[in-house]
Amino acid sequence: LAHDPSNADVRFERVRIRHEFLPLLERENAAIVSHLGNLADDARGVSQALDWAARRLLEESLQADESIDLSSWRSVPEAIRRRALAHWIAQVTGESPGRAHIEALSRAPERCCEVWLAGGFTARNHGDQVLRVTRDA
Repeated sequence: LAHDPSNADVRFERVRIRHEFLPLLERENAAIVSHLGNLADDARGVSQALDWAARRLLEESLQADESIDLSSWRSVPEAIRRRALAHWIAQVTGESPGRAHIEALSRAPERCCEVWLAGGFTARNHGDQVLRVTRDA
């Protein structure tokens, strides 16, 4: 069994949570660790379902030029749209987008937008139906 001295170093947030915060919660509810584990399992399942739905939405709306047709997106729950946008940006640019990027792009069908992405890419909506990523010159 390996010993990692960082597991006792309270400079790390994970250590402070494990040694200071969790014991306080356990005084309120002895089963808190089990409950938190169950919540994590549930969250993992929800995340997998969102990924599945988002990838399906993206497959249905992805165009040959790697733009996406947003015409069917209005009827889709926001969480799925956001996850699909994140997958699309990562697929086209090779970079994972930040939350602010997704927030701005999720409003694209309602209003004009241009969002600068990592790696010199820009996402723009063209009309109210298409989002396209281009590499800046």
